[in-house]
Order: sequence, then C-alpha cells, then structure tokens
Amino acid sequence: MRVTHWESKLQDYIQECREKEFEYGVFDCCVFTIQAQKLIIGKTLFPEFDNTYKSLEEGKKILKNIGFKTWISACNKRLKKIDIKFAQRGDVVSMNTQDSFIMGLCMGKHAIFVSEEKGLVFLPIEQVKLAWSIE
Repeated sequence: MRVTHWESKLQDYIQECREKEFEYGVFDCCVFTIQAQKLIIGKTLFPEFDNTYKSLEEGKKILKNIGFKTWISACNKRLKKIDIKFAQRGDVVSMNTQDSFIMGLCMGKHAIFVSEEKGLVFLPIEQVKLAWSIE
C-alpha cells in the first residue's frame, strides 16, 4: 500500500536526483528505484541491494547469492508484473539498453531512468518493455 503523500515525496526525490552523476551503488538504476520504492510504500522489497554494493560485479554477485540470474527474474519474483499499459506513476519499469536491461520508474507518459552517461533521463513510456506494480 502506498504511503500518505507519496506523490510529493517522489517528486522531491526526483528533483534531488536531477543533478546527480551515475555511480554504482550510490546513484544507479537499482539505487534509484529502491529509494523511490521506500518513499512510495515505506520499504524496499530488495533490501539486499540497499547500500550494499559499489560495482556492477558486486551487485551481480548479490543477485546470484540470493538465487537470481537476472534483475528481471528478481523483479518477477518480488513484484507483481503488469502489462505496460496499466503501469501507473511510481511503478517499476524496465527497458533494453545496449548491454542489458535497466530499471526505472513510470511517471505516466514518461519513464525515468538513470543513465551512465547522462544521469537522470526521461524517456517516452513507449520505450518501456516491462512493468511491475509496487503496491
């Protein structure tokens, strides 16, 4: 269940993130979605990744240690997968990149992701390939 005033908390968080630079374990797609999840529902469903890694390799090791091969499989297990057209503001979304999938947030007609090159980026929701409800 979403907490009271989650919309304004999420908007404030997004504002804070606008000038941040990408850094694994500090500000990446996983950290971004975990922190947003904590603001929206009051907790994260992925505590193993909350301030626990400093590189992509460390993140993948944690993923493997908790029994998952991919980020997508972890989301499929811990979140409710939904059709993209039913994704609501604050839901977790994913899209393909050159190397893998990245996680982000649905913001209505747009999705927000953390890019290694640009930091926070807003993209049309049509680019999203997968979505999960965090209710």
